[in-house]
Amino acid sequence: MIKDNQFRCLVFFSMLYVALGLCAELLVYKPISMGHSVASAGSFISPFWFILSDIIAELYGYKAAKNMFYCMLVVDFIVALILVLLIHFPSPLTWHGESDYEMIFGPLLKLFLATFVGFFIGGFLNIRLVTKWKVLLKGRYFWLRSIGASMIGEIIFTSLGFAIMLYGTTFQGELVSMIFWGIALKATINILLSFPANIVVFVLKKTDCTRVIASEEIANPFLQKA
Repeated sequence: MIKDNQFRCLVFFSMLYVALGLCAELLVYKPISMGHSVASAGSFISPFWFILSDIIAELYGYKAAKNMFYCMLVVDFIVALILVLLIHFPSPLTWHGESDYEMIFGPLLKLFLATFVGFFIGGFLNIRLVTKWKVLLKGRYFWLRSIGASMIGEIIFTSLGFAIMLYGTTFQGELVSMIFWGIALKATINILLSFPANIVVFVLKKTDCTRVIASEEIANPFLQKA
């Protein structure tokens, strides 16, 4: 039976989870100067999403993290579809902001496709690895498991996601640079976040804010049980 504290914590984590995913997607076309190269603003956000995925998987188990991951993809599609449809509704002739909305929200369905491919492979692999390694390491070294799983997931997500997102855009010529800086920034941020994330996991495990995982799920975190 889920306790009130568990429910409140999981609701907060799930809302933050979706918010970070949407922020990373909406900021992907915002360029940030890195000397003579260019990075994506979204690269500063997605490491927080990956580390949060690790925290959720660690505290609530593989199935909870997987279900939240699937729900985020559905919500992402709904948001993209609504925004793309509504920006094409007629506006008053006196309003001149149509092109700005089109520039920001117009490519959202394409971004969703890139997010779906990149997150589905990289994000799903991330939560599988961090929970699989939890079994192998007997629940120890969350910070190390998180760094390793997040980096593998981020490399896959960044390479696939940027290749789809930037194809046919003005940033297509910056693809290699944005992938390089994306991976470098995410790896650095993941390492920096691993220590505070480890503290969050340690503290919450001492409270009743986490889910009690059945013994058979600890042995095999990929069992498809509720």
